[in-house]
Amino acid sequence: MELILITAVWCTSCLIMKPRYQELAKKHRITKFTELDFDMDEEKVDHLNIGHTLPVCIIIKEEKEVKRIIGEKKTKEIEKIFEDFLNE
Repeated sequence: MELILITAVWCTSCLIMKPRYQELAKKHRITKFTELDFDMDEEKVDHLNIGHTLPVCIIIKEEKEVKRIIGEKKTKEIEKIFEDFLNE
């Protein structure tokens, strides 16, 4: 499973969520964890059709996008989503 996390330095929710995603990625042994900055990586972000609600975590499994987690979420909620996809 791969994660792409899109955040921005001006986004308060991103500052809260980024460490949660980093921790959960380590805990669940995510094979690839890519972080993109909404402003600095504009071309890549545009290609992903993100919109303006941040943060966005894209879950990729077998090279296909399977889920987007948008906005601020509780750690347990994110962990449940990760576990569901890892156990498929």
